[in-house]
Amino acid sequence: MAAQGKVTSRSLRKLFVGTDAPRKPQVIEERCVANRIEQRCRVPEDLAQAEGHFPGMPIVPGVVQLQWVIEVAKRLEPASDYVEVVEALKFHSLLRPGEPFELRVERTADSITAFRLHGDGQTFSSGRLRFGGGERS
Repeated sequence: MAAQGKVTSRSLRKLFVGTDAPRKPQVIEERCVANRIEQRCRVPEDLAQAEGHFPGMPIVPGVVQLQWVIEVAKRLEPASDYVEVVEALKFHSLLRPGEPFELRVERTADSITAFRLHGDGQTFSSGRLRFGGGERS
């Protein structure tokens, strides 16, 4: 982080190049039912993407939460190639390293995938995804 509070290119590169620190949540339990996947997870204490975001009070960046959701949601949309639209995206509460949470994705009848990351009485993030490309059933 630069003196002006801006992210340096060096710290950005760290997000995308090799490190031994974990990049995904620890999945403790998973339930799959037709059009829904629910996971009980824990954010690793040493999550790579939390480094420098922010010093003294690390949080899981919103873009990282969204990537975790997309990876799980693609399992409900196997024929789709990409996320076409992200709707109603909200980051309600801060998700921190070490924190347990539940990730839930559900495909609705109109081919929208709703998601929510929540735990301990609070919602961390929520929204809807619409996938594009490929064939849909």
